[in-house]
Amino acid sequence: MLAKQLASLLTELCRDSDVTTDTPLDMDQRFESLRGYGRLPRGRENRGRALTNEEIAAALLGLVAAHPGWAGHVATVIARLKPVGGKTNAFGGAPTLTAALSYVLAHKTTRDSIIAVRLSAAEAGTNSHGLAVITYERDGARHQLSFVRDEAVSLLQPDASVDAEFRNAPVSRELVFNRRLFEQLARRIENARAYPSPPIGDGAEYNKEDAERARRLRLGATPSSHFLNIGVDNQVTWPREEALIEFDRYKFVLMPKTKDHVQSIHVDLDANRLACLRSRPSIARSGHRRADRVAPCRRVSRDLASDRLQFGIEETKGYQVIGKRRNVLAMC
Repeated sequence: MLAKQLASLLTELCRDSDVTTDTPLDMDQRFESLRGYGRLPRGRENRGRALTNEEIAAALLGLVAAHPGWAGHVATVIARLKPVGGKTNAFGGAPTLTAALSYVLAHKTTRDSIIAVRLSAAEAGTNSHGLAVITYERDGARHQLSFVRDEAVSLLQPDASVDAEFRNAPVSRELVFNRRLFEQLARRIENARAYPSPPIGDGAEYNKEDAERARRLRLGATPSSHFLNIGVDNQVTWPREEALIEFDRYKFVLMPKTKDHVQSIHVDLDANRLACLRSRPSIARSGHRRADRVAPCRRVSRDLASDRLQFGIEETKGYQVIGKRRNVLAMC
């Protein structure tokens, strides 16, 4: 099954889940977020690649997020939930929630035993989000298997138990999958794998991803980049668009002022082979000159380089801002 086929199927299956549900555009946004977090294949060149059961399970977990743009983050958090009591005999001894859902998709006998799968991104424990409960039948009796974060070490020990109704959050939302969802999903997956089809549509859902990739390339941002951010209070003309400049064998990214951020300079510590503490004298190559204006440094955070790289780090404390003299950047 292709990602576009799965998106259409999930939109259809979720149609009666609430008074208002995801539109196809909302579902596309969920899948874009999942690709950004590496939960689904990235890149237009992979749009014709069939999804694995683990990737399909990730798409299901992405439905838990109330906002489509948070689907990748929520799926990443919930995917790693582990069964209470440690190793379980149910669901093929699945070590994580993702493995358990994948096992359900692959085995009809297990699907027939499912009563419900309850998923929530609420705060189950102090500063610990994510909870899942699978209710299933075995030998004529109902059983529950709860999944928690791996920080809850005591709950991962043999014979441990937890009451999923007691949560730290006073209010929580849940998404519930019943047996019918897994039956219909498994049937469509089987048909799609038996009769593969070419990619659907023109791949317009990848346009934004392609544009972002080109932007990162233009600004020299890579998955290994580690940027130091420096807010700038300047009295000179500043580029109105993002720009990559080179100064004294070092490369800097200049960001213009926006509604949410001041204008700023960013230096890739890894690409320029700089340690954070060494970057100050490197930028201040002309530090002996008087800066036009000095102001407290402001922290700036921009998502740019990748899902795991936030284009900015919080190591600018104690720095003061740069002045400019004859196109030479100087830090005081």
